[in-house]
Amino acid sequence: MRTPRIAQSARVLLAAAAVVAAALVPTGAASAATQAPIRMAGTTNCGTIVGGFDAYVLVRSAKAGGRTIQLYTGKIFDEDHAYIKNGSGSDRVWIDKRKIGSATWTQCGPFNAVLSNEVSNHNGWQTRACFNYKSGNSRPTTCTTWYNGHD
Repeated sequence: MRTPRIAQSARVLLAAAAVVAAALVPTGAASAATQAPIRMAGTTNCGTIVGGFDAYVLVRSAKAGGRTIQLYTGKIFDEDHAYIKNGSGSDRVWIDKRKIGSATWTQCGPFNAVLSNEVSNHNGWQTRACFNYKSGNSRPTTCTTWYNGHD
């Protein structure tokens, strides 16, 4: 009996999905506070570069250090990304993602930029946008509250 051949494009997509899934790393206990201590244990080998091919809507924001961290969700493809309004070159931005009700999450980032990669946020998942910035000898961290996909 012959086994069916998977088309080259399907194999590439499956391999890419496996790499992204393997790259997401648990990073700690969840907190809804905007000033949350966050371990920088994520990866930048996650998500996809924001392509602009979606209808993005601002769903969460938080302010600190003269900046605003904003969480945007794409209403067509269910992908979320973070943006630092009034950010600077030394800022770091990332997205945290968890299953609803979970005490742990994965971290996509930090990116030394004002824009994170996009991560999928389908039903049953939550995301939040986080950033830190240089303030003297410290790097205060601020996160939005968690957002349920399709809120």
